[in-house]
Amino acid sequence: MAKTKELSSPSPERRPAPTLEELRGQLRELRASVELLKSQHRQEMKQLASDLEEEKRIRLTLQMEVEQIKKCLSK
Repeated sequence: MAKTKELSSPSPERRPAPTLEELRGQLRELRASVELLKSQHRQEMKQLASDLEEEKRIRLTLQMEVEQIKKCLSK
């Protein structure tokens, strides 16, 4: 069986390699994006923690009400 060897020809839409300054610019942009995402994540985590604490307070209040109702019904 004969194997055909494919020749890789450069694609006509191939862009030239980025310069060092272009890469540095892209790196700065990526770092800024990561920092923004980290900041948003921190804010979301704070909000979730706050929401969780509020839900805990509501749950405790409801548990206390249920206990009071049980006491009233058992009398």
